[in-house]
Amino acid sequence: MHLFSKDEGIQSLKPYIFQAISKQYSDRKFIHELLHWMRFRKREAILLGDGLWSRTMGLPDFGKGLGKFIMKTLLKPGRERKRWDSLLKHSGGFILFLTDTESAETMIRLGRTFQRFGLTATSLNLSHSHVNMPCEVREIRHELRKIYHGSPMLLIRLGYGKSMPYSYRRNLKHFILKQERK
Repeated sequence: MHLFSKDEGIQSLKPYIFQAISKQYSDRKFIHELLHWMRFRKREAILLGDGLWSRTMGLPDFGKGLGKFIMKTLLKPGRERKRWDSLLKHSGGFILFLTDTESAETMIRLGRTFQRFGLTATSLNLSHSHVNMPCEVREIRHELRKIYHGSPMLLIRLGYGKSMPYSYRRNLKHFILKQERK
């Protein structure tokens, strides 16, 4: 893990975050996928139990048609960079999770590590959110790999802030397969 806690450390992430935003928010396929995973009504979020509920981003319940129209209008690189410029100025810190390899086993261990991190942060009343754009864009990820000597997997924003609504998730029983006894 690499911690970015002082203003200059946090600001050192800015070019990577902005490059990733420009790349992703100019990509129609990325926008299409993002909108596919948005849930614009609470009822839809509960029913499907996946994706991002619009309230988790501070947006009201719009309904699917209006929500997609508004999001397509808002999801522009310049607007997103402006939003992130403000978020960076008000961030307590960032943590970059790195791995030595990108194997399935390593990814599972990283998930467990992040889960412990998230639970510990929550128990300390620290808010945290994913800022994975630089880790998702291949060219930027390779740049970060050279600087921090590991594969950048997760970038997490950390600090004190008001709680946002959580996204709904499917019930665990939908994923457990019961074996018939003979």
